[in-house]
Amino acid sequence: MSDAQGSAGWFPDPTGRYEFRYWNGQRWTADVSVSGTRFVDPVGPSTYQPGWGPTSPQVQAAPSHARGMAVAAFVVGLVSVLIAWVPFIVFLGAAGAIAAFVFGILGLRKAAGQDGYGRPFAITGIVFALVAGGLCVVGVMLTGRVIDEVNSYLDPGPVTKAITECSKEAGLVSAKGTVHNDDTVAHAYTVTVSYSSGGKVVATDLASVTSVAPGGTGSFESSAFVAVVGDLTCTVSGITGPPPFGLPGS
Repeated sequence: MSDAQGSAGWFPDPTGRYEFRYWNGQRWTADVSVSGTRFVDPVGPSTYQPGWGPTSPQVQAAPSHARGMAVAAFVVGLVSVLIAWVPFIVFLGAAGAIAAFVFGILGLRKAAGQDGYGRPFAITGIVFALVAGGLCVVGVMLTGRVIDEVNSYLDPGPVTKAITECSKEAGLVSAKGTVHNDDTVAHAYTVTVSYSSGGKVVATDLASVTSVAPGGTGSFESSAFVAVVGDLTCTVSGITGPPPFGLPGS
C-alpha cells in the first residue's frame, strides 16, 4: 500500500501511458482517461511503485467535458431557421445552415467521447440546419418574386402617353389621357398627372391603367380639388408599373 497522501481525484498518470488516472485517496486505481474518454487500464495498478501518489490537492485535474461545438450548432441553426425564408437575407441563412450542420457533426463526435455530454444540443442543431435548408428554397423564391415586382414597378417598358383633355370647374381640376403600350408584352401602369397654373405645380394625382396588351392603348382619368387662378396645364409627369404586391400608390 502507498504511504503517499492526497485527496481523491483525477491526476496525470504517473506511468505516462494515459493522460489521467484516478487516485482514490490511498492508491492508484485502474480507472484511466484520455481526451475525456474514460476506460479501465487492462494492466491494472499492480505495477505501480510504493510511494507514488499526489501529495497536494492543488494539482488535481479532471477529464475535460466541452460542448462548445454542440451549443454553436444549436444557436447558429436556430438563427438560420429564423432568417432562411427572408428575401435577400436567405443567403446568410444558407451559410448558417451549412455551418450549423458541420458544428452539429463535430459536436456529436465530441459527445461520443464524453458520455454523450452535449449530444442533445448537437442533434437539435443538425435538425435546425436541415429545416433552414428547406426554408432557403422559400427564401430564394420570395427573393425572385420581390425582384420581379420591383422591376415591374420601376420599368414599365416602352410607352407613349398623352393628355387628351384638361379642364377646371370651380375648385375641381380634371384630366383624361391615354397610354399606348409599345412593348411586346402586356403591362399595367400607374400614371402621375401634374396640374400647373402660373408656371407652378398646384396639385398631383395618380391614375391606374389596367393591363394593356402589346400594341394596345389604355385610358385614364384624374382629378383633384385645388384653387386655380389663371390658365391650367395638365401633364403626365411620371409613369411606372403597378405598385409592388398591390400596395397602394403614394
